[in-house]
Amino acid sequence: MYVTRLAPALEWAGERTLVEHRCHPVDSLRGSVEELTQQVAEWQLEGNAIVLSTTQRKRLLKILADRQVEHVEEYSESSDIGNAMVHVGTLPVEGGFRMPDARLVVVTDREMFGYQRSLLPARWVR
Repeated sequence: MYVTRLAPALEWAGERTLVEHRCHPVDSLRGSVEELTQQVAEWQLEGNAIVLSTTQRKRLLKILADRQVEHVEEYSESSDIGNAMVHVGTLPVEGGFRMPDARLVVVTDREMFGYQRSLLPARWVR
């Protein structure tokens, strides 16, 4: 994933330039739609760009529309990730994170909806 809110490699800066950003995990929203929309609103007020990475894009877009979340758009590789915008799409990330210095929040299905655990233990077939 290339995040355009971070400084791209600068040819004039030399080969040994290192850019570090503080990165924090995103807490679980425990499958709560109310908690998701409340958290998105708080992140928007803070001026963060929010990327919601999901395999359930249509469902999530409908949820956000029903809850009247503003500034929502589908994410694509050409998207301009702007402040207080919510981008919904599928990204190759395993878990959500916050980068306060870059004002970026990425949330995945893991944090939004959690995992569905099997109630039965696996059995070996002979």
